[in-house]
Amino acid sequence: MSSRRFILLAIGLFLLGALPFLVLQPTAAASAGLSLGFSAPLGHWAVLGLLFASGMLAALLPRDGLVQMPLAFTLMIMLGGMLTLDVHQFPPIRYFVLGAVLCLSLLVGITRQKLTLLTIMLLASLGFHLGDYYMKTVPEIASPMYYLLGVLMSLSMVLAIAVAFGVTVFGDHEIMWGRVKESRRFRLIRSIFL
Repeated sequence: MSSRRFILLAIGLFLLGALPFLVLQPTAAASAGLSLGFSAPLGHWAVLGLLFASGMLAALLPRDGLVQMPLAFTLMIMLGGMLTLDVHQFPPIRYFVLGAVLCLSLLVGITRQKLTLLTIMLLASLGFHLGDYYMKTVPEIASPMYYLLGVLMSLSMVLAIAVAFGVTVFGDHEIMWGRVKESRRFRLIRSIFL
């Protein structure tokens, strides 16, 4: 997958998922939640460095991994954040949790290579813990749902930029990937991860 296609996919996901929330901000708490949630991850350099390194390494995945990885990461940020919310205040959370678990199971089921599966699982775990961590520090002035959306947009933006940068830097690595899979030296590594 070229960097152009990945960037278009990230923009499409952003426009379909976040644009309605950006247009309709009914209260000042929603606006404050969105801006505070977006700026919360940008102040943690360790989180930004970890996401940038993960995105650069994910750029070396086979083609289907570039599509599956941001979907799993986004789902798990939302899942980790929504599990901290009050179910009685937001009743549709149960259905979203069920849908997110089913979607992640589908992503795991259609993944062909073990290395892609390992990367997806690691990034999904990272997304879950980041969503949980940031939702435990929601300011009182902010609406929790909009704060979660702001955190999601910020983390997804950093990961998308890192993956697009990695795809641009590494170029077409499919030829190199094929040579590594065929070499005799990496037979043990190939049997474990691929």
